Amino acid sequence: MLPELYSDLEEEEINFSEFVPQWLNFILAPQLALQNTLRLWDVYFSMNDFLEFHPFVCISILSSLKESLEDLEHSEIKSIILRLPELDISSVSIHCI
Repeated sequence: MLPELYSDLEEEEINFSEFVPQWLNFILAPQLALQNTLRLWDVYFSMNDFLEFHPFVCISILSSLKESLEDLEHSEIKSIILRLPELDISSVSIHCI
C-alpha cells in the first residue's frame, strides 16, 4: 500500500517486527499520546468490528507520516514509530474508510 515508504524503511534497516506487533497487539496505546489514544479508542468502541479496522488505521498513520519519515535516519525513524507524534485521529480514521 505504501511501496515507497516500505523501500525507504527497508533501506534504513527498520525491522518491522520491532513495531508492527506492538501496534497491532496493544492497539497503539504505548505509541500514542493519551489524548490521541482516547480519541482513537472512542472511534474503535463505537464500531462492531474495530479489530478488522485497526490495521487500516496503522496504515493510515504510516501514510500520514510518510513524508517526514522518508528524510530521516534509522534512529530517528525508530524513535517516531515507537512514540508517535500528535495526530489528527479524525483524519486518520476517515482515511481508512
